Amino acid sequence: MKKFAMMVILLMVIVFPILQVSRAYSVESTAREKALSFIENVLPIDISQYNVTFSKYYTVEILEGLPSEYVVYNLESEESLVNVTCRIENDALTFCMVSPKNGSVISDRQYENLIDAADSFLDRYQTHTGQDLEAIKNTLNDVDPTENMTVTAGDIKLTISNGGIWGNKETSFDWRHVYNGCEYPALSLGFSNGVFSTLNDGGIIYTIGDTTVNISEEQAINIAMNHIQNYSYTMPGGGEISDFNVTEERTEAWLVPSPREPYVLYPLWEVMLYLNQTYPGSVYALLVTVWADTGKVSSCSNQAAGGIIPEFPSWTPLPIMLIAIIAVAVIYRHNLHKQNRGRADQ
Repeated sequence: MKKFAMMVILLMVIVFPILQVSRAYSVESTAREKALSFIENVLPIDISQYNVTFSKYYTVEILEGLPSEYVVYNLESEESLVNVTCRIENDALTFCMVSPKNGSVISDRQYENLIDAADSFLDRYQTHTGQDLEAIKNTLNDVDPTENMTVTAGDIKLTISNGGIWGNKETSFDWRHVYNGCEYPALSLGFSNGVFSTLNDGGIIYTIGDTTVNISEEQAINIAMNHIQNYSYTMPGGGEISDFNVTEERTEAWLVPSPREPYVLYPLWEVMLYLNQTYPGSVYALLVTVWADTGKVSSCSNQAAGGIIPEFPSWTPLPIMLIAIIAVAVIYRHNLHKQNRGRADQ
């Protein structure tokens, strides 16, 4: 019996790590395949001109149990070197960034203008993913991509933004679903100097739950004010801080979508209560989040100069480092960060 037990233990020691490595490789292999398929079938790049090679794979786990996978490929030709970074979440490709490192991207064809480029990309992306993007495509009719503008068709809102960084002209197309005043993420495309640069697709993994807004802005502010009457935080090294005085005329509230469970969004009020003084820890405001359908407080966190001291850890599905480098998606990133800052008390 002892020999048998020792054999079982030995097998576990040998086989279990092998199984773990095999599973990890399988996950990486799947992510690499998804990224490569996207590069070959969707990107407006003449792949026949490039030698496509795998560069790196890594994961970032912002929320426990829900890792984001990142895959990087190099596209190299005699004329240019291009890096393509893809993010895989919940088995779906949600982000892609094309970064020329040397020379210019070799396009698959000559596009008439940005509308032609965006419409063509959406056609291929729709075929690749199986999503119905016709309502999104229809918003491109009769718009001027050289102007900053917002158009609405049904529950779809398109915002076109133009800017520039490091001498480049950046244009973004940001689509949202709007229900009861709350904007839910759909799709965002970015172009640099007229060439595709980024895709950000929150709609492919996030579903929209109940969109009912039962709580008004005024009610949300009152709920937040009542909540902080019993709120306090502890300083490092001890010391309880409470009894906050709010400068009420500076109070702000905005309606954002937020997950109450993984990848399902509900309307949430974020209420910023600015304090009449700076409290210990450089705290100048309290951010209270309130579910717009139930009126239940989701979270309360301290807004501090130089950082945030949360009541409990908040989360966002996007790595902070990407926010800094994706210039064409700054607005999208900011809103997506806001929408995921409150995590529900289950």
